[in-house]
Amino acid sequence: MKHLLLFLYICFYIQVNSLDLEKIRADILNNHNYHRKRHQVESLVRNEDIENMAQEHSEYLAEIRSLKNSGNNNYGENLYYCISDTEICLNGEEISENWYSEVNDYDFNNPGYNSKTSHFTQLIWKGSKQIGCGVACNKQKECFVTCNYNPSGNYLGQFSNNVLPFKESEIEDENVEEKEEENVEENVEEKVEENVEENGDENLEEKKDEKVEEKKIKM
Repeated sequence: MKHLLLFLYICFYIQVNSLDLEKIRADILNNHNYHRKRHQVESLVRNEDIENMAQEHSEYLAEIRSLKNSGNNNYGENLYYCISDTEICLNGEEISENWYSEVNDYDFNNPGYNSKTSHFTQLIWKGSKQIGCGVACNKQKECFVTCNYNPSGNYLGQFSNNVLPFKESEIEDENVEEKEEENVEENVEEKVEENVEENGDENLEEKKDEKVEEKKIKM
């Protein structure tokens, strides 16, 4: 019986490399949290038990070759499918962006559930705190991704409190900080080069680095 199960597993699945799986999970999480910050909600954290559950469901989907929700109402769930003739067609950031792109169809002035935006609303749902994702591919190079969320999102009557609008000011603040750092480095380099031209200095690069760090600390 064990030999038969092993044979069936080999026939159905292409094992996703553990390093690839870790990167996919990390990239999904990072992209989720990038968008969650923009929508004024706290970051998600990974949960190993939820990951194992999601992995089991992804393997089931790869076996039946179809997208189908797990039916576990204790957790929120987002599913993803892709296929490629040449290689495993998975990129964690692209998966998350695919779900988030539904924001373009969401009406923040009339909050509520819509099947066309349910992936997006779960992704940024304020009440969700934990995430676990699983990935499985079959011999036909079809890949299935399951991400589960705890607590679950998309509860009727709770959208206005959990699906918050995009806050442009936070992104603008980040861009301003980056610009300020760039300006500091440029100004320091010019100043050091001027001093070198006047006095001469063989350790130009070291001086630049020291001045840049000094300026950053003062900021």
